[in-house]
Amino acid sequence: MFYVVPLFLIAFLLWVQRGAPRPRVVAPVVAIGVALLVAPLPFARFIGVAATADTLSLLPWWNLQEHVITLHQVRLVATLCALGAAAIFLAVPARYALALPLLLLVYFAVEQRPIEARTTFASRGALFQGIRSVPADWIDRRVGRDADVAAIWTGKPDVHVIWENEFFNRSVGPVYDVGAAPIPGGLHSTPVTVGGDGYLRDADGRLVRHRYVLVDGSLDLNGVKRAADVPIGINLWEVHRPLRSLTQVRGLYPNDSWSGPAVSYRRLECRGGSVRVTLLGDTHLFAHSQTVRANGVVRRARPGVVTPMTVPLRGCAARFAITPTRVPGPEDMRRLGIHFLSFEYLPR
Repeated sequence: MFYVVPLFLIAFLLWVQRGAPRPRVVAPVVAIGVALLVAPLPFARFIGVAATADTLSLLPWWNLQEHVITLHQVRLVATLCALGAAAIFLAVPARYALALPLLLLVYFAVEQRPIEARTTFASRGALFQGIRSVPADWIDRRVGRDADVAAIWTGKPDVHVIWENEFFNRSVGPVYDVGAAPIPGGLHSTPVTVGGDGYLRDADGRLVRHRYVLVDGSLDLNGVKRAADVPIGINLWEVHRPLRSLTQVRGLYPNDSWSGPAVSYRRLECRGGSVRVTLLGDTHLFAHSQTVRANGVVRRARPGVVTPMTVPLRGCAARFAITPTRVPGPEDMRRLGIHFLSFEYLPR
């Protein structure tokens, strides 16, 4: 409908220019019929976070139901407003028809404030989910706008990490998927696999090569870390060889940061050292702290509080055990432990 509205506005102005003709029988039927089309719209389903990106004209109604009416009353009020608009359309004399588009412009002006308030808040929230402790163009600042930077989507961090960094940095080009599903949102990506030897290969078996790579901490690459957004756990690597993952993480659900009861971490080409993980418990599933144990280290993680944990590696590996765990319910039968937001290898 976003693309159709301008065409209707043009037709509206043309109708005014032609003298606002309203046939005695047809005009009331059309006006009332169009107004009643509002009645079956499921406002309760459409008013929500998705509207900030998809349906901006619903945002004033969202604001209204928060302060004046209930969500289930929006349908009735919107229908009455539509019928009122139809009545004005029918009743305004032809010599004053120009007032109709002026009223519409007034409505557009009035609805801008709640729209801008909602979208600004949503935009800041999306940026915070994707870029946390560095400038928005931190990759371009580090390697230049014309550098060859690839992004790898593992399915473990928030999808905004890829979206926001790709948007604000001209150097970030191709996106690769190593998860079970492509990156959400329709952003073009190329599926690759991580072999038993750690090398990344495309569908034709070719090794993947790029000078710089952006990826979360679940994949440590065979290169040099040049920059990082530490709170999110996203790293920028410089690599001069075919891309190879030096870490193997098992126990996380596909395309998710949720763990099961246990998570294993293994580092290739290591001489000891430790791994630092970032944990986050879910406040909807757990009312009290969870316990995470790994290689003799015990950490208590409170729900809703980001908790770092550093564990020494034994045989270049660590195994995390999480208690308690929960099954959310019939719609999600997975046994969930805790969110592993990031992994970072710390050399000895």
